[in-house]
Amino acid sequence: MFTPWLAEHDNLQLLGATLGLELELEGVEVNVGPFRADVLCRDVATDRLVLIENQLERTDHGHPGQTLTYQAGLDADTVIWIAAQFTEEHRAALDWLNQATEPRYRFFGVVVELWRIGDSPPAPRFDVVAKPNDWSNRAAHAARAVASGEQTELGARRRAYWEGFAHWLEARGSPLTLPGPHAGATLSIATGHAGLTLKPFRAADRIGVFLRIHGPDAAMQYRQLQAQEAALEAAIATLLRWSEREPGMNYWITAEINADAEDEYDWPQQFGFIERCLRAFQHSISAIFGGR
Repeated sequence: MFTPWLAEHDNLQLLGATLGLELELEGVEVNVGPFRADVLCRDVATDRLVLIENQLERTDHGHPGQTLTYQAGLDADTVIWIAAQFTEEHRAALDWLNQATEPRYRFFGVVVELWRIGDSPPAPRFDVVAKPNDWSNRAAHAARAVASGEQTELGARRRAYWEGFAHWLEARGSPLTLPGPHAGATLSIATGHAGLTLKPFRAADRIGVFLRIHGPDAAMQYRQLQAQEAALEAAIATLLRWSEREPGMNYWITAEINADAEDEYDWPQQFGFIERCLRAFQHSISAIFGGR
């Protein structure tokens, strides 16, 4: 249960603040060949991927190997290994990786603890036990920037885009709402049906929406939605990409177009496309699952 807990927004923010990173969730239990990486995030400052692997026990020899396998498969720049306790050997291994690899690659060792003061509820605490050589100064600068309300240039542009989308929806009287200013924020699905994640995204050269279907009934739900392919594509006016990322458990449906998210004059057209995607997905979901 630790992985879903860690993926919650507030807990990722706490971890990011500890490391001087601004983390944006990309996925949980992400498929890497026949294996699954615990948590995949994006570093908003660099727009590069961050891999998080966790174990609520003392570090073992199995995790370093599988973590490097996931890192290579996902092309992640940053690895965060979280454990209840680190052996000196594993801490030394992370230090060696930080010294021996290119500067773009960063390896963190983090111990997670639960602290309680008096009768207050237990609160998590992250303690960094291994980090890149120059990270203390960089993390301190990032922490000061967050405290003073500064944002990275990339983070500011992303927020401006999604805030613009939220204002555009409001001006049109759309029933869709974004839950917050976070880049690419996940939207609540009207049916409330468990196992469905609907999220708009923007990348360097494209924008769109993906629907992630996960859980024990994912295969059946995916096939039911796939039967609506023609209607969905007609409503959105673009072809969909259907991906079985983990057969039987994890499926993605993606609608996207080539677009320059930096071109503010084109934002209304882009926002219109995203809204059509969201409404079409929600309509199909409601029709199939009937609000369960």
